[in-house]
Amino acid sequence: VLTSVRLPAALPGERAACHRAISRARAEWPLVEAVARLALQGSVITRAAVAAGGVARVPLRLPEVEAALTGREATPGVLAEA
Repeated sequence: VLTSVRLPAALPGERAACHRAISRARAEWPLVEAVARLALQGSVITRAAVAAGGVARVPLRLPEVEAALTGREATPGVLAEA
């Protein structure tokens, strides 16, 4: 039985987003989901954590995407490229 979850405090400038694609309304299991946590200093990404769920037995971190984002300006083109 899960009784609690402890998360670290957000970093300065940190933002997060989650997107889930499902096949029907109120589905319990997603077809795919993506989660991203980005820490920004101005418009530059100083830290990135990105994962995908629903594609394997456990959610997968995407280190190549994280590396493609870190140290770069958070523009639509950079985000799409990563």
